Amino acid sequence: RLTNGGATFDQAAAADQDGDGLPAWQEYIAGTDPTNSASRFNASPALGNTFSWDSVSGRTYSVYWSTNLMNSFQPLATNILYPQGSYTNATPDARINFYRFKVRMQ
Repeated sequence: RLTNGGATFDQAAAADQDGDGLPAWQEYIAGTDPTNSASRFNASPALGNTFSWDSVSGRTYSVYWSTNLMNSFQPLATNILYPQGSYTNATPDARINFYRFKVRMQ
């Protein structure tokens, strides 16, 4: 087992060094700094139903959508590659829209 400062690799990956609620392995995938609580993935709404985020090289992004948090989310766009860092839902529902963003390594 790999160790770092007495902790195994698995322990270090599962730890939340900056106290923001995400383990280090999830922050690595998102492309954020696991030692800085201000470093986080943030998909910000712009005009209408356009969202933007800080795209990171080596990551693939997907956008999912639902009108009800009790229902499953449906894919709107998958395989969004760096450097693209935005998405517009051209056909939003007239009711409330909820969005989920996923990040994965390429």
